[in-house]
Amino acid sequence: MGRLGLILFFCLGWGLVGCNTKLGRGRASATQPPGSSVALAGVPFPGFGNLEGILSLDLFPDSPSYKDAFVDIEVQKDGKILMAGWGSAPSFADAVVVRTDSNGSLDPTFGNGTGMFRYERVTGLLDLFHGVELDGDRIVAFGTSFASRSTSRGEALIVALDGNGVLDASFASGGVFLDPIKVGNSSILSLKINSDRKIVALASAHDGTGFKYFLIQLTSDGRYDATFGQNGVVELDATVIPHTYGAIRFFGDQIYILATLGASRAEKQRLYRVFAADGTLDSSFGGSGKIDLGDGNRNWGSGLAVNDLGVYVASNYESSSVMFHSQIRMFDHSGVPSSDFGLNGRLDHSSDFIFGSHIHQLRESANRIYAVGGRMMSADVTGLDSEYFLDCISPSSGSRVESFGNRGRIQGASTGVGRSVRAIAIDGDVLWAAGHSDYKSGNGVATLQKLK
Repeated sequence: MGRLGLILFFCLGWGLVGCNTKLGRGRASATQPPGSSVALAGVPFPGFGNLEGILSLDLFPDSPSYKDAFVDIEVQKDGKILMAGWGSAPSFADAVVVRTDSNGSLDPTFGNGTGMFRYERVTGLLDLFHGVELDGDRIVAFGTSFASRSTSRGEALIVALDGNGVLDASFASGGVFLDPIKVGNSSILSLKINSDRKIVALASAHDGTGFKYFLIQLTSDGRYDATFGQNGVVELDATVIPHTYGAIRFFGDQIYILATLGASRAEKQRLYRVFAADGTLDSSFGGSGKIDLGDGNRNWGSGLAVNDLGVYVASNYESSSVMFHSQIRMFDHSGVPSSDFGLNGRLDHSSDFIFGSHIHQLRESANRIYAVGGRMMSADVTGLDSEYFLDCISPSSGSRVESFGNRGRIQGASTGVGRSVRAIAIDGDVLWAAGHSDYKSGNGVATLQKLK
């Protein structure tokens, strides 16, 4: 399989490639108006996909499918659906952005008539999109790209497309921003676009002595913004290995940042709040601008949501050497756990999913918090024996909203085919969910689900 193939395999079992969660203030999505009061029932949309409302897409039908996946999703103003992720065969992966209409058909006006933009830097190597953002009529996708089979040669990747899925030549170099950040082994983990159309991104990279997290800011044309940090870069904390978990969210004049630090099997999450103007830590949060979320267990994840009530963090943790569980933690805007949410500020899933679970994303809409991910159907720790779940909870108490799905939850049939929801987007009275399926068979396909 090779070193890059192994990276892809292990990253996808438990969803170890971080995804961009879509929540926060700042430039609100046109498909998710602030204060929207639409209450979703969480039932399959009639006539879409299978009985669960799921449509499967083999991204590279001309070659044997291996581990295709959508890891992020957005809805355009015209109702068309954008998904970002990758299509892969056993020895390579190409980053993709796919656009469909509301019926799930590939959009022939996108990607030179294919309905898909495919980024392949070097044939046969590894390119991954971790997320996608809308910037007016422009589409911005981000992730990592490898120039060689050396695992230390990954570079941060940001791609700008016009409304037809063609590279925007006015951005960076021919529509593509590629940069090692410091020495290399870099990746863009999360990205947002502020009200000035500047791009703010969380990256991990090696600086010559070790791995660190960096907050970078680019101008709208894909150049480092010299007014932010040190020539567009703010250094955060060091980490022992290059974790792929991270998220950023705007909140007024501040930015919340979630990162996973530490060595393998000793991970812990750290939540920061910095000023959006220059990236300096806001000491009114947690006394120093950051709080550690580790509590003796391994903690990791990319789920981050912010509203006026507080900050919500998805923490996946190890309860034993063969068991992983998930929980949602809530803090007020001073960094203190909320005593009204769940049990002492925590909503734990260990009693719901006895074999374990993993939360990929948190998203807020219509005064609800949605948590999406996968639940294990057996003690198989590779994550391949999984089914998806999607919870709808109250943002103040953490209790499940009874009117959604089956008492606040929808979940896949108990077949354990290697299926998970990675991200959702809400467009009025429709909930779109992106993910993957059939990973257990080794012939994984990307999935799009439509609920109402």
